[in-house]
Amino acid sequence: MDKYITTFKALTDETRVRILNLILISDIELCACEFTDILNITSYNISKHLKILKIANLISIRKEGRMIFYSLRNNKDQFYNNILSSIQSIESEVFEKDIKNYKKQIKLRIDINKPIGIQKISLKSKNGIKCC
Repeated sequence: MDKYITTFKALTDETRVRILNLILISDIELCACEFTDILNITSYNISKHLKILKIANLISIRKEGRMIFYSLRNNKDQFYNNILSSIQSIESEVFEKDIKNYKKQIKLRIDINKPIGIQKISLKSKNGIKCC
């Protein structure tokens, strides 16, 4: 029962639901700096939210050097799949904006499998900095 309570608690925050939705729509791994740009939230707060989602066993991480990539965990658990389906069924202007920003952010990647680092979608900064 504790794992279910932990999962539901993780989903009580709008930012965490937004992060999970982005991971759901993405067919590639995302890094924390990309969530920072897409959601326009500080990297400190993004890291806190990602940690909570990981503890709740909602996402997987993969480390490559200093970079940490986030994706859906590979699970056939019915409860987990029901949670993901519920999130996908949410109709929200916030989600629509996030998806629009996600598409802009991904276009900034030179190689689709390698994030470029923090790069504001508004493109105020022309040079990305090392990610994560």
